[in-house]
Amino acid sequence: MGLERLTYFIDAVDLASFTAAAQKNFVSQTAISKQMKNLEEEIGAPLFHRENNRVTVTSAGRQFYNHAKQLITNYEQAVQLAHAVGATDKQTLTIGFTTYYETQLMSPMLHDFMAMHPEIDITISQDNFRDNNQALLSQTIDILFSRNYGLDSLADYAQIQTTVLEEGNMLVAVAEDDPITRYEVVPNEALANRDVIFVSSDPNMLAPHGLTSNAQAVGYSFNSVTRIQSLELLLMLIRLKKRIAFFPENSLFSTNGVVFRPIASTSHRYEIVLATNQQNPNTAVKVFTDFVTSTIY
Repeated sequence: MGLERLTYFIDAVDLASFTAAAQKNFVSQTAISKQMKNLEEEIGAPLFHRENNRVTVTSAGRQFYNHAKQLITNYEQAVQLAHAVGATDKQTLTIGFTTYYETQLMSPMLHDFMAMHPEIDITISQDNFRDNNQALLSQTIDILFSRNYGLDSLADYAQIQTTVLEEGNMLVAVAEDDPITRYEVVPNEALANRDVIFVSSDPNMLAPHGLTSNAQAVGYSFNSVTRIQSLELLLMLIRLKKRIAFFPENSLFSTNGVVFRPIASTSHRYEIVLATNQQNPNTAVKVFTDFVTSTIY
């Protein structure tokens, strides 16, 4: 007894007509009549009273109708459940970034990973250090790319595992007509008493970690350090207001009116770190970290 025959039977009962049931299911009235006759023979009891072009259900038919409806309902629910489970078979991975540079560094790698693992959906999130760290702890994000100093607040959490992906010296960015541009390598004294700007969405961040202390360690200080919220504004202020900023040496972007110079002192350095929460049950995390480490090392 197939589901198709049960569907014909239910429609015939609901519509009180073999003809109407046939029209609903796009089959002939003869096909419906034959299916219902075969069904009655299989059950061993009449299911319909046939009166001209109208049919009414018998007592046996009513009992069978109730069970048939439940069978169809169970089948439809099973299909929906299987579809929902099948949809969740595609894994998801949420990756957090803190600054434009981590995004720039990882973009080619993300492209290659997504091509290799189409079964994993990637979601990108960008936020400040503090909120990203909390998201990693709460498993709102699965992977975090960050500067090493941005993870200081996670030092006491044993479940946070970090891997250094890149490290190097910082460059100073200045306007193309800034006096600093006469140096191929910028000496410390050329940076003294300058106004520094940096990008962060965290209102509690007064300066990039170690920036002022690193300068003081080699004998100079800045006039001011100011936080702004966008890279575009930072570049504009460099060009128009003669502010200076610091970028990782492998920064790949270029912009009119701004030039980059290496610094004589190596006190200004950076590390890009991949951080994961070992308590995170998402199996896609290991797939991704294995891919990244095999690509970089």
